[in-house]
Amino acid sequence: MRGRVLVAVVAVVIGVMTPALVEASRTVAPLATTTRPAPTAVAAAHGKQAAKHPARNLKLTVSTKTKRPVAGARVTFTVKVTANRKAVAHATIRLALKSRPGKDARLLKPTGKTNARGVFTDVLRLSRKPGSYLVVATSGGHRVSWHVVSKAFTPAAQKGANPILAWIALATVGLVLLGVFVNLEVLRRVTWALTLGRLRRRRAARGP
Repeated sequence: MRGRVLVAVVAVVIGVMTPALVEASRTVAPLATTTRPAPTAVAAAHGKQAAKHPARNLKLTVSTKTKRPVAGARVTFTVKVTANRKAVAHATIRLALKSRPGKDARLLKPTGKTNARGVFTDVLRLSRKPGSYLVVATSGGHRVSWHVVSKAFTPAAQKGANPILAWIALATVGLVLLGVFVNLEVLRRVTWALTLGRLRRRRAARGP
């Protein structure tokens, strides 16, 4: 008798819980499927982000016309920024003087931006003490080093650098020689007039 009652109670409980479980499974399943984004949407989002921030192969190049400057001079140099062989305008350039022979050496513009041609121009003021310099330029996470060595100032080097001084010296010597010649000629004429010239005039006045 007790067994039959227990079986009846279990059957009633199972009958009551089965509809609730089925209803719960129907309501939870759609939520699980709607919270997951579609793979195509994720790929499209990554594609848009890549289009907004394309990868660029930046390249920095430092150049100058002065090969072996003299100590104490001012050296003009340029930093050019290119990406895929095209000039990058308005790129921020940061310069640092890592090595210098004297504390009086400095950069005129430590920071700046490139122009429409992707070029940034700066001036390195060299120390009066000869030696080597190391300038590092950075832009967009890329960097390039520039090494330059200055030589000591000598009058011979200055004269060779300015040939006009030689012409000025030669012209000065010529003017001095010309002045000496003119003075000698004037002195000769004055001496002749005061000595032999006067005697001849007196004889001519007396007659034969």
